[in-house]
Order: sequence, then structure tokens, then C-alpha cells
Amino acid sequence: MGTIANGEYCTKLAGESLAASQYRFVTLSNDTVIRSTTADKAYGILQNAPASGEKAQVKCFGESLLETTSGGGLAVNVLVAPNATTGIGRAATTGDFVRGIVTKATTSTTGLVVVRLFDSPKAL
Repeated sequence: MGTIANGEYCTKLAGESLAASQYRFVTLSNDTVIRSTTADKAYGILQNAPASGEKAQVKCFGESLLETTSGGGLAVNVLVAPNATTGIGRAATTGDFVRGIVTKATTSTTGLVVVRLFDSPKAL
């Protein structure tokens, strides 16, 4: 599964090391981005793997790959939100700020799905 090109990219500085966070949700924090948590309104999905203080390329709108907690087991049309601490995508539940919808599931062991990001987080 390749990188998805369409959509809007935003660049911010990484507020912490995001070296292991490519294709995970990130949140704004004092004009930087950090890993998202369940309570956060995700800014978008990180497209690179920057160290703290380096430029983070974030997909803010459009389609993106997303690492999931289900090993790629999320089905098409599942609404997604970040998990508790790592920004990994998971199926949204009541009270979450939903950031997108799965448009392509995968059965591979990569744990990556394709999601369509909404223009802003929506409370479920």
C-alpha cells in the first residue's frame, strides 16, 4: 500500500520525538505537534518521523495511511479516533472526537488502513 498524495498537508515543529509515530494521529500543543490521546482533538496524521524540534509533515485533510491497534482489522466505514497514549488509530466510541473514516481496510500485518480525514474533529 503506497502513500496517498491527495489532500492538505500542514507543517509544524515536533514538540517531542515522533520518530516512531509515522502514520499516527498528532495534536497541536503550543504551535507544535505531539502524539494524540483519546481526549485530544487530533490535528491530523503524521506523514514523516521527526525528532523533537524537527519539521513534522501532517496530513490535515484528505486521505492518509493510518496505523491501527487492530493489526489492520478495521473495516471500511469504521469511524476512527486516536487511542489512549500513542496516537494509533482505533474504532471510535461514544465521547470520542472522531477524525476520519476508513476507506480501505487491509488484511496485511502492517496494521495500516486508508482513512479519509474529516475537515475537523467531530464528537461522537
